Amino acid sequence: MSIFDNVDPRVIAGFERLGLDIGSVTSGYRDPEHNRRVGGASGSQHLHGGAFDYSTAGMSREEIIDLIRRAREAGFGGVGVYDGSLHFDIGAERAWGSDYTGASLPEWARAGLVPTGEQPPTEVEERLFNEGVAQTSKRRKGAEVAMALIQQSMPQAEADYALNLKPVRGRTVGGPSLKRLGVASLYDFG
Repeated sequence: MSIFDNVDPRVIAGFERLGLDIGSVTSGYRDPEHNRRVGGASGSQHLHGGAFDYSTAGMSREEIIDLIRRAREAGFGGVGVYDGSLHFDIGAERAWGSDYTGASLPEWARAGLVPTGEQPPTEVEERLFNEGVAQTSKRRKGAEVAMALIQQSMPQAEADYALNLKPVRGRTVGGPSLKRLGVASLYDFG
């Protein structure tokens, strides 16, 4: 009999992605009687084969934080942090400590709690995001200039029509009044 008998295939797949030692798994599926004997919660994910517990004996705090982060990235929403072990399950995102509440979650463990399936941005992603923000800012400034030109150069009714922007082939363009100004798109400004 394996520790992963009756365990949800998503748990097994996540465990394999983590590359953990199966010898350090202390609990997988639990039948209701076994769950009562070990003091498990009445609605425990263990009862549905949706969880496993893992011994952290010999691991540093940094290694434990890294394991929590990687488990979240692998799709484990539930994270329990105990003295000497961790609990991971495929339920909703939540985390708790020794008294099974979020209040008892050790502060140091919070560093590993990235949202399920997400990773903190890499340096390259962060740089690209910041460059995108800068480009958006330039476009916004260009749009403000275009709107001011339109409002100054035509009656209010025409300006309102020109500023009624419509997406066309992935670009934002205005009505015919923009074309009279020689502008096909507000993105042409700036």
